[in-house]
Amino acid sequence: MTFNTVLQMRCIAIAFALALAGCGSMTGAVRYPSGWAAIDRATAAHGCPVIDGTYSDSSAGGVPPEAGPARLSEVFARMGRGHTMLPRGPAWPELPPAKSVILRLDPESLLVRFIADDGSETPLTFRRYHFNLQEKRYDDLFTCYPSDAGARLRFMAEPESHSSTSPLVVEAGGTLVFLLRASDGSLIVQWRSESLSIWATMIGSHMRFDSVWWQFPPTLQSD
Repeated sequence: MTFNTVLQMRCIAIAFALALAGCGSMTGAVRYPSGWAAIDRATAAHGCPVIDGTYSDSSAGGVPPEAGPARLSEVFARMGRGHTMLPRGPAWPELPPAKSVILRLDPESLLVRFIADDGSETPLTFRRYHFNLQEKRYDDLFTCYPSDAGARLRFMAEPESHSSTSPLVVEAGGTLVFLLRASDGSLIVQWRSESLSIWATMIGSHMRFDSVWWQFPPTLQSD
C-alpha cells in the first residue's frame, strides 16, 4: 500500500469520524438565515428535532439566493442517486414532484411519505444509526445531534462524495443533508458541503464547510 493510499484512507476516515462525532452544528460562511423564524429549540426525548408534520414539497425560500428554489422530493432523490464509498442497499424508488411530504419520526425510525396530486404516495423508511462493524448498508440510516441551539437530524446517504490525491495533499469530502425545524413550523433543510485536506507533512490540514438552506412551509393537509 503506497503512502498516498494510506493518507487518502486516513483523510476519509477522519472526515467520516468528524461528521459522526461533533460537527453537526457547523455551517461554514453561510449561516442560518437571520431573516427566517428562529430554529425551534425543542428536542424530542430521543435527542432528535421535533419534525413530525406535513410540509409543502416546494421551498418557500433558499439562501444563498443563487441556490434557487428546491423541492423536498428532489433533495431526497439526489440522496438516493448519490455515489459514496459506504455500502448501499437496493435502489430507492423514483420520487417525482409531490404535492406534500409527511414526516413521522420515532426513536428508531423515520417514515417519509411523498403525496402526489392524485393522492398516491411513495414512502421511504430510514433507520437510526447505531455503531455496528457488521452494518451492511448506510443509505437508509440517520443520526441526530442534540443541541441547546436546536437539534439536527442528519442522513447518512450523501448526494455527492469525492476524494483526490497528489504527491503533497489528499482531499476527501462530500455533501451532507440535515433536517431542522423553525419556530414557525417550517421544515429546514441544510445542504452542507464539506472538504477535508491533509498535507503529507500534516501541516496546514483543515476542514472547510459551505451551506445552502431551504425552507419548506407546513401545510394543512391531513395524513
